[in-house]
Amino acid sequence: MWSFSRLGTFLSCKRQFKYRYIDKISYDEAYIEAFMGNIVHETLDRLYQELKIKELIPLEKLEALYDRLWHEKFVEYKEIKIVKEDRDYGDYYNIGLKCIENYYNENLESLKDPKFKFIYTETNFRTANILPKSSKMKVAFTGKVDRIDVYDDRIEIHDYKTSESPPTELDINTKFDYRQLPIYKKLLLLDYRFEGVKEIKVVWHFLRHRLKYEKIVKDEELEETVGIIEKIVKEENKEQEYIPTKSMLCNWCSYMKICPLFSNKELVDKNSHDPDIQEGPRLTRSYIELKKEEKEIKEKINDIKEKLVAYSEKFSGEPMYTIESEDKDQQVTIKHTIEKRIPSSGDPLRDDLEKRLKEKGVWDEFSMLSSRSINSKMNKENLSDEMQEFFDMYTEDEKVVEIRQSKVKKK
Repeated sequence: MWSFSRLGTFLSCKRQFKYRYIDKISYDEAYIEAFMGNIVHETLDRLYQELKIKELIPLEKLEALYDRLWHEKFVEYKEIKIVKEDRDYGDYYNIGLKCIENYYNENLESLKDPKFKFIYTETNFRTANILPKSSKMKVAFTGKVDRIDVYDDRIEIHDYKTSESPPTELDINTKFDYRQLPIYKKLLLLDYRFEGVKEIKVVWHFLRHRLKYEKIVKDEELEETVGIIEKIVKEENKEQEYIPTKSMLCNWCSYMKICPLFSNKELVDKNSHDPDIQEGPRLTRSYIELKKEEKEIKEKINDIKEKLVAYSEKFSGEPMYTIESEDKDQQVTIKHTIEKRIPSSGDPLRDDLEKRLKEKGVWDEFSMLSSRSINSKMNKENLSDEMQEFFDMYTEDEKVVEIRQSKVKKK
């Protein structure tokens, strides 16, 4: 059964997809952002359930409910991980509490409205096939809706977000992350209880920021999203390697300990006294340090090269100039040449050059086109005046400097 979460996992990291949905590996781990988000969702769910059977809960009681749920759920985990080192559990508790306050105050008017009606909160919908009948595939799909409101002229699908960074309106309209609610329109339309609904609006509540986005889902947008789902499922059916993708999201991934991008870390941490295992980190450090030195050395060499060229130009006008080292045992020879540079691949002039060579019947001779090969033929094979003039039309002169090192020959 596919879901929006499953689709997103495949797009963000195929290896994580394999671990979760194919190998069905699970760990009893939690991250504080997800934990806090779940408590906020459950608190708002209880708000609407109480509203449905009794009356509106005062904000103070809703905050007390949030506090109780937080502490009850917190003890169910051995550990709840915090990735951001500058924050602690208290910070996230307060963030979640602020989300509750923001939502309550922003929606107080609708909560008090006697005409306001909702029918579902935290409800799962599923279908045996979300793709159109014209597709050769069938994709069973499920989704969980935070809340559905019913009005005389429309239905609204609501989603609560506790994420730190709010999206822009462009993100909402273009990024795959925000196609979840439009897909829920499809799920509702496939449900017999919603047959004949004319308009479905989707609403995102970004609770940290008191920000709300509303959008009417157009049929063409829905068709496009369903097409994307079909494409992703087809790609997964063909997938064989499930190569991991490294990103900042790895910090919140429960599979880091077995992922080939990170698995060595746990091996090293658990075997701190095993010299064979500890050799890997030592070699890695040495490699990184040497690469850094290599970069610095290359920069120094290039600096010396520039100074040697300047020296040769200052004290000699000859195209070739040799300078002995201080110990009289080694020397460098600086050679100045003018070479023909042909247009690079993709340049329209390059395309015309190749076309003209084929017309002249000499393409086989010059098929491996490069500045080096052209210069070699010009200098060593004594091209005809016609071909010399031909290449002059398509090439530019380029100054080239070579520096070669050699031993000083003893007299």
